[in-house]
Amino acid sequence: MIIRKANESDINNNLLFLYNEGYNMHYENRKDIFNSKKIMDLKNDLIDMLKNPEEFLFVIEEDNKILGYAALRIKDKVTKTIWIDEIIIDDSYRNKGYGKKMIEQINTFAKENECKRIELNCW
Repeated sequence: MIIRKANESDINNNLLFLYNEGYNMHYENRKDIFNSKKIMDLKNDLIDMLKNPEEFLFVIEEDNKILGYAALRIKDKVTKTIWIDEIIIDDSYRNKGYGKKMIEQINTFAKENECKRIELNCW
């Protein structure tokens, strides 16, 4: 298992599928906030995230397949808080420790960037 920063080639290696799954879960539960999006719109969202220097996308890769990802940003430049937008692990790999490993990676990233807090909200 490798956890690393995502790149554009990951989009067609299960990342888009996972992002779509997460987005649709948000859309189904909060139609007051989220709009319905086509798969190409979601792909473009991922490309924009990868190009944005203020957003960070980490992936878990095993046997050349993306099994999960975490999207985060440094929310406050003064208090330096990591804001986790979402963590998604492929259904068939849940409850096997991959999410825990991702949290450990985020913690390491926070320390490397001298962040004092990590925040995650969930619905």
